[in-house]
Amino acid sequence: MRLFRVIIPVADLEPARHFYATLLDQAGVRVSPGRHYFTCGDVTLALYSPVADGDDRRPYPNFDHVYFAVEDLEEAFRRAEILGGLSAEVGDGRLPMGRIARRPWGERSFYLRDPFGNPLCLVDAATIFTGSSTDGVVDSRRSIARELELPLDARSTFELLHTPSAIRVWWSAARVVVVARSGGVWAATWGPNEDAPEYTTAARILIWDPPRRLRLGQFEYFAADGAVPPFIGALETEFSVLPKGDRSILRVHQTGFPSEPVADDFFSACERGWTATLAGIARYVAEGHSDGDDRRRPSTA
Repeated sequence: MRLFRVIIPVADLEPARHFYATLLDQAGVRVSPGRHYFTCGDVTLALYSPVADGDDRRPYPNFDHVYFAVEDLEEAFRRAEILGGLSAEVGDGRLPMGRIARRPWGERSFYLRDPFGNPLCLVDAATIFTGSSTDGVVDSRRSIARELELPLDARSTFELLHTPSAIRVWWSAARVVVVARSGGVWAATWGPNEDAPEYTTAARILIWDPPRRLRLGQFEYFAADGAVPPFIGALETEFSVLPKGDRSILRVHQTGFPSEPVADDFFSACERGWTATLAGIARYVAEGHSDGDDRRRPSTA
């Protein structure tokens, strides 16, 4: 047995067709005056307007979400932002449903509604959860999401994330090394003594997609006092840059914090750290410099 068609009830077929054609990035096929089909893998998504088909029925929105797996979630989100309808609700893990976030069950996704109230969810195809314990993260994990609008185009904002001389200033680091490519290295140290740094953080570049996405993972963290969280290797940080006219929005999403109390202090410190870090980026852009002598303990970005 297999599922081959899912019905989306709509009151007016043409605006529904436009919405889904834009969201799914395909034209679809009109099969009757009141039905328009889109191919989603092995399943047909069928828009159905009873009135247009001459049926004496009234359409009501579906009760729960229809989930789509997409290869490029950021690009799908850009199309959704243009269309409107992104959710304003806060979901599990205190995460905004209308923003891209890694959910407690491991999926990266965002939620929205079509013009007729049908709830939808778009999910990064590499992270879909089917209920199996092999599908990534199955326990509850916490994450941090922040965003900042900057008076720079997307390319200039992205350069702030991989240019060592810029990172050193906005992150108040002593030294920074970046090998800017997929599989490359993103590392920084703090402290006045180059031969004996107080803190060092290093990560692999998991996704390198300029000027849109930079994802860091496989973190290692070294502290002179030996205070290294045991879960540090599970953390991932993703930077997303969205164009907004001649400006851009920088989004940061850090995931992988265990829900257990052992992570509470570190999680709280990283929440404060990201607030301070984005403030540092804003100062760097506004003034062109910040206090390079600030030797505060870093958040593990």
